[in-house]
Formats: sequence, C-alpha cells, structure tokens
Amino acid sequence: LRVTSVATPHDSPESVALVVDDGDARLGIVTDLGVVREAIVSTLAGVDGLVLEMNHDEQMLADGPYPARLKRRIRGNYGHLSNQQGGELLRRLAHPGLQRVTLAHISEHNNTPELAREVAEGVLAQAPGRAALSIGEHHRPGEPVVLRGRGRKQLALPFA
Repeated sequence: LRVTSVATPHDSPESVALVVDDGDARLGIVTDLGVVREAIVSTLAGVDGLVLEMNHDEQMLADGPYPARLKRRIRGNYGHLSNQQGGELLRRLAHPGLQRVTLAHISEHNNTPELAREVAEGVLAQAPGRAALSIGEHHRPGEPVVLRGRGRKQLALPFA
C-alpha cells in the first residue's frame, strides 16, 4: 500500500487528508478541515472511494447549544466542513470512476445523517457516474470500504 498525505487546515497541526493506494484502487479520507485548499483537491482527485467530512448543518450550529466561541471555531477556517462545504468538495471530486462515498464526522449536536445525506445525494444526482453513498456511524465500526480495482483486485479497508 502507498499512503499519501496532505495537510488540512484544522486547529491541530497533525491533521491530514489521506489517499490509500494499492496500485489498483485509491481511497481518499478527508476530515478535520475548516476550508478546502487546492492541494487537498489535487491530492484527492481521481479517487475511487471517498470518506468525506460533513460535520455540521449551518443553521443547526447557529441555533444549537454550543457557546459562541466554539461555534466560531467550528465554522472557522481551522474548524470543520459544513454540509454545504462538504457538498462542494464532493462536487469537485466526483467523476465517473467514483464508486463509493462515506459521509463522516457528522456532529451529533449540530447535524443529522439525513441532512448530510440530502446534500450529498443532491450533488451525486448531478455528477457523472453512480457512486454508492453511505453514512459513517458514531460509536461503532462501519462496514469495510470495498472498491473494485481497475484490474481484478479489490481494495477493502475497515472504516471506524
């Protein structure tokens, strides 16, 4: 396996997006970022599978229980992607070979899986190809991400 990383703008200096490549299929994993930078888009371009942050719904965050300072941090340039920002990144990364998208890091207080799914489904409906969509769950491992390789192999990675 080859793993490529690119720094993400987050309030932790160790935060990175990853691409896991077995030579036949590529999986991109991107969470913990406040804004999308071109280096992230170019690193993730052409992935066969994508684990994508859709952390918060902007209205739920605004109306939610968090203190104003924490709300500013979450929606700031070093916080987390909203559903709309995640949807825009998905639009930029969608291509005919994208097989699967798993939405991740969905806030339990400032989002719902249904709101995140609605945004992603809207993007994928307009995108080329037919990527399957799933939601990463809190507090338990998800199903493995299985991607068909360009040859006969598959890339299968557990996602928690």
